[in-house]
Amino acid sequence: MNQNPVIVAYKSVDDLKTVKDWFYNFTPEKDNRQRAIDKVKAWSSRARLPHGLEATSLLTSIHLSDNGSSDSSVIQLSYSMALIRFVNGLLDPFQQSNYAIPLHHLAKSVNLPSFFVELRHMATHEGLPSLPMLRIACTSALNWLYDHYWCLIEEDVTDNGDELEEDIIAKKSLTDSELLYVNETVGQVKADLDRFQVVNNLKIYKKLRKQNLDVVNRLGDNSNETATKYSKCVSKLKIFVNTKRQGLNLVGLVYPVVLARVLVHQYFIIYSHDRVQDKKLKFNPLIIKLYRPLFDELGFLFKVRFMIAIMDILVGDRKQRNVDSLIFQKLHYGEITQCDEVIQLMEWLNYFVEEALISPHTQDYTIEELNVTNRASLLKLIIEKLHVIYENLPSEIACSSMIKVVSAIISVLTNKKYKNFYKDDKRQQLETWKKHLVHLQDTKTSYELPPSLDDIL
Repeated sequence: MNQNPVIVAYKSVDDLKTVKDWFYNFTPEKDNRQRAIDKVKAWSSRARLPHGLEATSLLTSIHLSDNGSSDSSVIQLSYSMALIRFVNGLLDPFQQSNYAIPLHHLAKSVNLPSFFVELRHMATHEGLPSLPMLRIACTSALNWLYDHYWCLIEEDVTDNGDELEEDIIAKKSLTDSELLYVNETVGQVKADLDRFQVVNNLKIYKKLRKQNLDVVNRLGDNSNETATKYSKCVSKLKIFVNTKRQGLNLVGLVYPVVLARVLVHQYFIIYSHDRVQDKKLKFNPLIIKLYRPLFDELGFLFKVRFMIAIMDILVGDRKQRNVDSLIFQKLHYGEITQCDEVIQLMEWLNYFVEEALISPHTQDYTIEELNVTNRASLLKLIIEKLHVIYENLPSEIACSSMIKVVSAIISVLTNKKYKNFYKDDKRQQLETWKKHLVHLQDTKTSYELPPSLDDIL
């Protein structure tokens, strides 16, 4: 647990409850909203305020000033700026991927109506929205803050402002000890990601590799500036992967899995749905060539853990405990649901499954955390997980994507180098499954309607 004290502007949660009452519980006879605004102003001189608190005060202040005595254009601009700050302050903390994520997607993840994102865009890039629309938006924003911020302050008062905002993502019915474990775990992982500069080192690695994919530098090679930078960033990533933190394994968050999740969810190894749509991109096998030296350096067990991480992502978080789900959501390791992103993950799964089956070292196949004791038990685990994945894949890509993976496994099992490592019954089982998948795909294709004239033109 982080033992450093967190400085907050208020003394206790009772202060927040009092201000909440002043903001929302008012009548014509008794209205303490201005008093609440003054209180928040005083707090802001002490320490940084949580966004929910600051946004409520700002929106309420403008609402009170909209009494007919001020220039309507000034009020219009004030409303617009307050609502822009309301949206940006909520969504910007979650903009942590390698590429910018559309605000509509981020808004959906925190249950913020898309209306606010559209209004923000209008106020920023087009003409200012009308006063009646802004008044409605202000009231809606204050109501949203009440439901998603103020009603949660009593549930989690030990966090700083950012952590209070993150609880908007998911609130499960957890015990106090479970909530404490969630916060400790998330805090530890984030601290280590910052400490080892994981995202920055991945960016450096990617930039250096893209200079020449045919040149593979080695750790300890300081023959030139590029080789030195490469060795330094890979060494830090390797140290991070080998770092062990007590308690993280309870939710499967060993650091090889964390690195795998960063590579997937921050769009290092796959293109985001929006990039695919905007630039008509497809999975490029060269991306495997780009990252293969890093994965080889991190070792066989890392590749197996990465394979399992991809399988877990493809299956989704439906079977996770509440604790696991909240941790993964707070770390922004959610489900991948867009078809074009799933297709790319299946291509990576194809690669990692093949890598997992071809190690020449028998000792590699004793993996206690997966209950794997030999090659046969790993193959069995892979096949079982593939069946579960197949059931969860979007129907339009299920057959074609799974045929590729099953074909890759059959190719390994029939290869002279590895044929004696695996039993024929597994190969026969996979060949039967492949025939079934091919038949399903052919049947589906035969029943598809031809394109219409509109589609062709």
